[in-house]
Amino acid sequence: MQRKTTWFRIARLVFYLAAVLFFALLPYAAVEGGWMVCPSAAMGFPCPGCGATRALSLLMKGRWIEAWDLNRVFCGILFPAGALTMLQDVFVTVTRKRLSFLEYLMGWNGGTLGGT
Repeated sequence: MQRKTTWFRIARLVFYLAAVLFFALLPYAAVEGGWMVCPSAAMGFPCPGCGATRALSLLMKGRWIEAWDLNRVFCGILFPAGALTMLQDVFVTVTRKRLSFLEYLMGWNGGTLGGT
Protein backbone atom coordinates (compact mmCIF):
# COMPACT_ATOMS: atom_id res chain seq x y z
CA MET A 1 0.00 0.00 0.00
CA GLN A 2 2.85 2.38 0.79
CA ARG A 3 4.31 1.95 -2.70
CA LYS A 4 0.98 2.82 -4.31
CA THR A 5 0.65 5.94 -2.16
CA THR A 6 4.19 7.08 -3.02
CA TRP A 7 3.54 6.63 -6.74
CA PHE A 8 0.32 8.64 -6.48
CA ARG A 9 2.08 11.47 -4.61
CA ILE A 10 4.83 11.65 -7.24
CA ALA A 11 2.28 11.53 -10.08
CA ARG A 12 0.40 14.51 -8.60
CA LEU A 13 3.58 16.57 -8.28
CA VAL A 14 4.59 15.72 -11.86
CA PHE A 15 1.10 16.68 -13.09
CA TYR A 16 1.26 20.06 -11.33
CA LEU A 17 4.71 20.78 -12.71
CA ALA A 18 3.68 19.75 -16.23
CA ALA A 19 0.54 21.92 -16.12
CA VAL A 20 2.43 24.99 -14.93
CA LEU A 21 5.19 24.52 -17.50
CA PHE A 22 2.69 23.88 -20.30
CA PHE A 23 0.83 27.15 -19.76
CA ALA A 24 4.01 29.10 -19.00
CA LEU A 25 5.66 27.96 -22.24
CA LEU A 26 2.57 27.86 -24.47
CA PRO A 27 2.74 30.75 -26.94
CA TYR A 28 -0.25 33.04 -26.61
CA ALA A 29 -0.71 32.94 -30.39
CA ALA A 30 -1.55 29.22 -30.06
CA VAL A 31 -4.69 29.98 -28.04
CA GLU A 32 -5.54 33.46 -29.30
CA GLY A 33 -7.59 32.64 -32.39
CA GLY A 34 -8.72 29.18 -31.33
CA TRP A 35 -11.85 27.23 -32.02
CA MET A 36 -15.27 28.22 -30.72
CA VAL A 37 -16.10 25.41 -28.30
CA CYS A 38 -18.62 27.23 -26.12
CA PRO A 39 -22.24 26.68 -27.18
CA SER A 40 -23.41 29.71 -25.15
CA ALA A 41 -21.05 32.09 -26.93
CA ALA A 42 -21.87 30.53 -30.30
CA MET A 43 -25.55 31.33 -29.69
CA GLY A 44 -24.76 34.87 -28.57
CA PHE A 45 -25.22 34.47 -24.80
CA PRO A 46 -22.57 35.68 -22.35
CA CYS A 47 -20.43 32.87 -20.93
CA PRO A 48 -18.38 33.20 -17.72
CA GLY A 49 -15.88 30.60 -18.94
CA CYS A 50 -15.01 32.14 -22.30
CA GLY A 51 -11.47 33.44 -22.38
CA ALA A 52 -10.29 31.37 -19.40
CA THR A 53 -7.64 29.45 -21.36
CA ARG A 54 -6.32 32.64 -22.92
CA ALA A 55 -6.41 34.37 -19.53
CA LEU A 56 -4.48 31.50 -17.92
CA SER A 57 -1.88 31.66 -20.66
CA LEU A 58 -1.46 35.41 -20.08
CA LEU A 59 -1.37 35.03 -16.28
CA MET A 60 1.45 32.52 -16.54
CA LYS A 61 3.41 35.02 -18.62
CA GLY A 62 2.87 37.87 -16.13
CA ARG A 63 0.48 39.83 -18.36
CA TRP A 64 -2.07 40.34 -15.56
CA ILE A 65 -4.02 43.31 -16.96
CA GLU A 66 -4.62 41.68 -20.33
CA ALA A 67 -5.75 38.48 -18.58
CA TRP A 68 -8.10 40.49 -16.34
CA ASP A 69 -9.68 42.08 -19.41
CA LEU A 70 -10.30 38.65 -20.97
CA ASN A 71 -11.98 36.95 -17.99
CA ARG A 72 -12.44 38.68 -14.65
CA VAL A 73 -14.20 35.77 -12.93
CA PHE A 74 -11.33 33.42 -13.73
CA CYS A 75 -8.59 35.89 -12.77
CA GLY A 76 -10.27 37.17 -9.62
CA ILE A 77 -11.73 33.98 -8.16
CA LEU A 78 -10.92 30.73 -9.93
CA PHE A 79 -7.19 31.18 -10.58
CA PRO A 80 -6.31 32.29 -7.02
CA ALA A 81 -8.45 29.50 -5.52
CA GLY A 82 -6.89 26.91 -7.81
CA ALA A 83 -3.37 28.17 -7.15
CA LEU A 84 -3.87 28.07 -3.37
CA THR A 85 -5.37 24.58 -3.59
CA MET A 86 -2.43 23.39 -5.66
CA LEU A 87 0.09 24.96 -3.25
CA GLN A 88 -1.73 23.36 -0.32
CA ASP A 89 -1.59 19.93 -1.94
CA VAL A 90 2.09 20.29 -2.87
CA PHE A 91 2.91 21.43 0.69
CA VAL A 92 1.09 18.51 2.31
CA THR A 93 2.52 16.03 -0.21
CA VAL A 94 6.11 17.16 0.23
CA THR A 95 6.15 17.75 3.99
CA ARG A 96 3.66 15.00 4.90
CA LYS A 97 2.16 17.32 7.49
CA ARG A 98 -1.56 17.59 8.01
CA LEU A 99 -1.26 21.35 8.45
CA SER A 100 -2.44 23.47 5.62
CA PHE A 101 -0.04 25.74 3.79
CA LEU A 102 -1.75 28.85 5.19
CA GLU A 103 -1.74 27.51 8.75
CA TYR A 104 1.97 26.78 8.41
CA LEU A 105 2.67 30.31 7.16
CA MET A 106 0.66 31.85 10.01
CA GLY A 107 2.46 29.78 12.64
CA TRP A 108 -0.17 27.28 13.73
CA ASN A 109 1.06 25.47 16.82
CA GLY A 110 -1.74 23.05 17.50
CA GLY A 111 -4.14 25.21 19.45
CA THR A 112 -3.63 28.87 18.76
CA LEU A 113 -2.34 30.84 15.85
CA GLY A 114 0.84 32.80 15.95
CA GLY A 115 2.21 32.82 19.37
CA THR A 116 2.71 30.97 22.55
